[in-house]
Amino acid sequence: MGVRVAIGLMIVFLLSACSGFNQLRSNLDELENTYQTVDIQVEPSDNEAPLLLVALNDANGKEISNLWLVDKHNANRMLIAKSTQYLLAFFDDNGDFKRQQDEPYQLIPFKATSTITIAPSKFNRTQVLSGLNGRDLTLSDDPIMRQFRIGALASIDDVRFDLSQADLGLWQPMEQVKSGITGLYFVDEYNAHKPMVLFVHGMKGSPRNFQSIIRKVQAEGYQVLVYYYPSGLSLDTISDGLFESLAVAQHKYAVKRIHLVAHSMGGLISKAFLNRCEVAPNCIEVTSFTSVSTPFQGVKSAEAGVAYAPVVVPAWQDLQPSSEFIKQLYSVTSKTPHLLVFSYQLTGIINSESSDGVIALSSQLDSRAQLLATRMLGLPLGHVNVLDSEMLYEQMLTFWRDNEPD
Repeated sequence: MGVRVAIGLMIVFLLSACSGFNQLRSNLDELENTYQTVDIQVEPSDNEAPLLLVALNDANGKEISNLWLVDKHNANRMLIAKSTQYLLAFFDDNGDFKRQQDEPYQLIPFKATSTITIAPSKFNRTQVLSGLNGRDLTLSDDPIMRQFRIGALASIDDVRFDLSQADLGLWQPMEQVKSGITGLYFVDEYNAHKPMVLFVHGMKGSPRNFQSIIRKVQAEGYQVLVYYYPSGLSLDTISDGLFESLAVAQHKYAVKRIHLVAHSMGGLISKAFLNRCEVAPNCIEVTSFTSVSTPFQGVKSAEAGVAYAPVVVPAWQDLQPSSEFIKQLYSVTSKTPHLLVFSYQLTGIINSESSDGVIALSSQLDSRAQLLATRMLGLPLGHVNVLDSEMLYEQMLTFWRDNEPD
């Protein structure tokens, strides 16, 4: 038996001791039985108003499952509840997230399908959907989807961000969503006049990982957003969720631009998000991107999890160096200024590669990432405690200020 196989079996054995696989299997079964991924195409239109798509459980709109702000110029990938009966597409002319009776719309019967086309040429104003009158469409009736918060307020000390919750998102992603702790949060009261920073954590992480940095940037007058997600889901699903959440926040709160800071796997999610922004004309402006200890080349240990685990965490599939996600990561060149931060320290007995104790240095320093980075910073610290580095904070703050508009 090769060393690699032996290590893989040991990793899986250690993981299985936590009994997480049974919980994971149940959660993934629930996800598959409850939702499906659908590609949404939009036919050309001259209407410049935001296009909203609402999943309804009845023809009158009394029960709302979910809401999306649709990219009118590119393909959209959305997770839609299988219980959905209709999709309502309409132009939100006054931008209030409510459908007025004079706003043109199309009511589309929803069936189990992988692709749906929205045709603005077929929109009309005749039928009255009484169940939607005056309703804030961002408030879902779906017991799962309504737990995903967009624009909720929670301090970094909030119990929802306790690190003890981090395992939940890996082994029980659906349970984390239903618990009401996932979403896009403001860490302080929204102030449109402050420059904004969004933090994206990594696998088995939480916004609490950024506690030290967040307190410092708040003192510097920055507004803080955090994206809290179930880290066991596929990276495309998580990245899509970030894109859709920011689209709603941009529309609802008039958020114009952000600095984006991501740790570990969060950097991969953020890069996929930036790729989508490059082809989405109405995407929020990202002033700068700071990645910290990100495995741009993937994680070799994920291969062992996929090969030997009784149930595979979807994120492991994407983290494999040979995965399509990793291969396509640099298929789009982002114009956003990028501060690439890598961390390193003495390695342990098992890992013979240079690393920060978790992520191999060779993956953090993927040549594609290096060539496109605006600036690079190496810190002799571990994978997690690098986030407490004063040097990281100072260099990041300088990078932001160098790239902020005058």
